[in-house]
Amino acid sequence: MRRAALALFLLTVLAGLATVAAAAASDERALAFTLGVARSDRAVTAGDQAPLCQGPIDVPSAFDALELKPETPEEGLGAPISVVLREAPGGALIQSLRVPGGYPDGTVRTVRVARVPAGQRISVCARRLTPGELTLYGDTGLASRSTVLTVDGDEKDRDASLVFLRDRPHTVLSLAPVMAERAALFLPGWVGARGLLALGGLALVAAVLLTAGALAVAARGRASPPATGSLHRPPRPRDEETNA
Repeated sequence: MRRAALALFLLTVLAGLATVAAAAASDERALAFTLGVARSDRAVTAGDQAPLCQGPIDVPSAFDALELKPETPEEGLGAPISVVLREAPGGALIQSLRVPGGYPDGTVRTVRVARVPAGQRISVCARRLTPGELTLYGDTGLASRSTVLTVDGDEKDRDASLVFLRDRPHTVLSLAPVMAERAALFLPGWVGARGLLALGGLALVAAVLLTAGALAVAARGRASPPATGSLHRPPRPRDEETNA
């Protein structure tokens, strides 16, 4: 009976893992990668058509578009913006693009680019094409520790939120190595992406084995009859015979 219960539990766990793996293999997403910066607040504002640049950005996966959230606060509609991709370091031009004006202010804009392959190191710069201020949404400077946000060359303690997209969606399962690489940036250098994936696999196996062991011990305890101890009372002293 105990073996049957344990086998049923293991089959249930394996079925659950297979379901999760199937869902990850079928869930396709257009996301190539991000800098891990939320659009929680206005990152920084630049005026006089000064460029706002984020970099250096290591490209772990090829992308065909990028998203950013600009704001031009003094107008009801967003101003036209120039978006430039350059090599980092060196600054050689990769692509120069344009976001047309007239969009609802403070909305996320998607900029189409010619495919940028994985393995490059780039910087992304945005600059307003008309007089006035330009703000990019982002978060604190701790959000992307490997990149720096500059305004007209001056470093700021903020990070802009940039999201990189691909034309051909990939499954979540195929993105696991890329996600591990991004997560490894926040861990000690000796861990690495491969170490993180290995630790995750070991933790999953350990959790299954520990749970199975706990169930086996519990089942063994229920099957064993409780030990009964007898309480020995000291013999009552015999009544002394009295001699008549």
